[in-house]
Amino acid sequence: MFMSTTHEYTSVTLEPTVDVEPIRSDTIGFYAMPVLANLNNTGDRIQTMVDQLGIPFVMSDLYAQRKRTVFGYTAKTANQVTGDIYRDMSLRRLDFVHEKLAAYNASTVVAMGDSLGVSAVQGMQLHGEFDQRFDALLLRDGWNLKPQIGKVRGLGRYAVYQIKDALFSSGDRTVHEYGYGEQDLEEADETSTIKKLVNVADTMRGPENRQNATTLAGRAAASGEAALNIVCLRQGLSGNQEDMQEFVWDLRKAYLHSSHMLPGHSKFRAEVVDGWHSDLLDPTRGARDVRNTLGLL
Repeated sequence: MFMSTTHEYTSVTLEPTVDVEPIRSDTIGFYAMPVLANLNNTGDRIQTMVDQLGIPFVMSDLYAQRKRTVFGYTAKTANQVTGDIYRDMSLRRLDFVHEKLAAYNASTVVAMGDSLGVSAVQGMQLHGEFDQRFDALLLRDGWNLKPQIGKVRGLGRYAVYQIKDALFSSGDRTVHEYGYGEQDLEEADETSTIKKLVNVADTMRGPENRQNATTLAGRAAASGEAALNIVCLRQGLSGNQEDMQEFVWDLRKAYLHSSHMLPGHSKFRAEVVDGWHSDLLDPTRGARDVRNTLGLL
């Protein structure tokens, strides 16, 4: 495990700790942390996934949730998902991530975004220059598929969902212990839990993430563009099953209708599967989804 801090972000590089055949020897992964995630509560999970895949992953919280300000912006302002600030922050995140990935000189990079991480990965892919873009994207349960609502109602909906998730989800999520829960975090926590949620609320209230995903689906049909795997959870946070089916249909239409689509060429996958938002915490499910994503290459 290698930890480093540059600019506003902290990253951790997780190497396989077991002797396992790598899924692809030329590949490195990047994991964008979800809401309220840090090394202590996420490291063991991602390390378990890494040991199943046999490839290293760089992991970082690209929304710098522990900070009050990010690159001179208030955290809430920095965490927009549209407009000039989103572009600016996406490019800053991209520079940081590639700085960390460069040490490996891997020919293939798969970027994985869960929940809050979806908007960060989508922004980097949409706004990056061609040679900066990732080779494959895995995006899971990070879209608002409902009409836009106010912050108070949004936080209320999130709280109600979390209660239901805790009561009714029952996945067997085997996570090995590597000691990340006891690691000292390098940066001070400047924000409360409620403030963290308020600061990132705009990423899941409006239609922007949905629109950006559709744009990426259309681009996935072009030669040289990233493979795209979108996973919606049937009991997830994004919306109901009808919302998700409509979303998947729109994604497929965007992919199929792209004027750049090549005959016999398929670098796109979108599906609705059983699962609650907390099932994103299952490293075995995560490893399976990474395999499916790399299979598109």
